[in-house]
Amino acid sequence: MAFRLWQSLALAGFAAVAVAQTTATTTAATATGTQSVFDLLIPAYYGPTIQASVVSANPTVTTFFIPCPTDVEANLCSAGYNLIHGPSTVEVHITLEASGDLEKTAQDIACQLNAGDALCTFTYAIGSLSTAGVSTLEQYTSFLEPVTITAGLEKLATKTNGVPRQTQNAMLAGVAVAAVGGVMFM
Repeated sequence: MAFRLWQSLALAGFAAVAVAQTTATTTAATATGTQSVFDLLIPAYYGPTIQASVVSANPTVTTFFIPCPTDVEANLCSAGYNLIHGPSTVEVHITLEASGDLEKTAQDIACQLNAGDALCTFTYAIGSLSTAGVSTLEQYTSFLEPVTITAGLEKLATKTNGVPRQTQNAMLAGVAVAAVGGVMFM
């Protein structure tokens, strides 16, 4: 089920953080162009083939766009959302518009990343109901999922901080190695 993480966190009134930690950036030429696979922690959904693109990158922050997975009903997913990353912070803003019996849902998360834990403030709203709070996500790196970057890799070429790096799990997916530097991403 593609929304396992989203549903469990929503029921608890908490939205997860989006952070990635990796060890070596890699790229590979494929029939669809250059792709990189990174292990990332992503709120809202997971799946066997998560894809993202780099919207913008500079030495202090990188913005990624995560589209809705194709195997999820349109009314259960927005058109996608941006994940904003720096070396020690992450922000996520997600809105699902009202559809059928579902009310408008909004989720905002801002996290301070520490040595293995993330201290996050969040708001979560469904219709006129909302909750807000602060929570610590311990050992956030244990929740990483493989994500394929399908566009915007050239924007990472000048970055030195905040660039996602690939983990050994992604390397085992059959991707050729090409180091690019940086650390942090959701």
